[in-house]
Amino acid sequence: MLHVYRLENPIPIPALKTLNTYLIPCGDRTLVIDPGMTVESASTVLEKIREEGLPGTITVLLTHFHVDHVAATPYLDPEEVYMHEADRNHVIRMVDEWPRALESMEDLFLKAGMPHGEASLLGKKHPAMSRIDVFRKLRNMGPRQAPPKLTVGSCELEIIHTPGHTPGSISIHIGGGRWIVGDTVLGDITPNIALINWETDPLGDYLGSLQRLLRVEPRIMYPGHRSVIGDPEERIKELILHHERRLREIIDILSSSPVQLNAYQIASRMTWDVAYSDWSDFPLSQKYFAVAEALSHLKYLVVRGLAGLSTRNGVYYFKPLV
Repeated sequence: MLHVYRLENPIPIPALKTLNTYLIPCGDRTLVIDPGMTVESASTVLEKIREEGLPGTITVLLTHFHVDHVAATPYLDPEEVYMHEADRNHVIRMVDEWPRALESMEDLFLKAGMPHGEASLLGKKHPAMSRIDVFRKLRNMGPRQAPPKLTVGSCELEIIHTPGHTPGSISIHIGGGRWIVGDTVLGDITPNIALINWETDPLGDYLGSLQRLLRVEPRIMYPGHRSVIGDPEERIKELILHHERRLREIIDILSSSPVQLNAYQIASRMTWDVAYSDWSDFPLSQKYFAVAEALSHLKYLVVRGLAGLSTRNGVYYFKPLV
């Protein structure tokens, strides 16, 4: 059975504080899963490798493309980098089509009803958009596609595609019913399920991924943040219930309004587990996450005939159909 070191790696995101980086000795090399966000994150990983006497040749495997998981990768000077094809292609498009990718995201937020002044700051205030240099470095490393069966040194890993949190999120079986799941399942916080392209259905993907993880009957889950999950089945069912409640909340918001609402208005009326008492107090970065999550739930309802969509003055408006 593979031995796993869990490293609580500090990251400069106050709401999260740390990222779980996983180190697995694989014969003549060390597999590093999600190395972190900064130069300091990479230094912490290298120090742990030296401290435990692990091999200095490094292979990096990324559970998904988010900056807090991937940004430290270049500073480890890995021999190989793997990630799912969908996330790899997303990173390539972001870099190669910048600033058109930024304009596309701005356009989506404007269609969601976000004021122009807030949408125009996307490139400076959104954590991903403001770190395009990070993704450029990652893209230039030529990450490889992570196959369903990945051999790294002496380690044999099973990888399943569990999209939703990102298009290419993966979960990694390391033997004995143990799964490294990135941000697909978190123990005491709810993963953000954001829609960043109206043509996609991330919440539908995510709920399908949770069902897929239930079918593999996990015994232990190692998440991207905070504590190891000792009862994965219970936690997965809690997450499914959370999104069912959120969908009902949105239908209730739509049903109680005398007029159709846009996603920005809906997000401002939703319940968020944050320290801010009023929507006007939300930092702009938090508004981006909230609106993108509202959009993912609205798209889910529209696809399944539970909400109607119309466009007025370039903005999407929604009404209940149940």
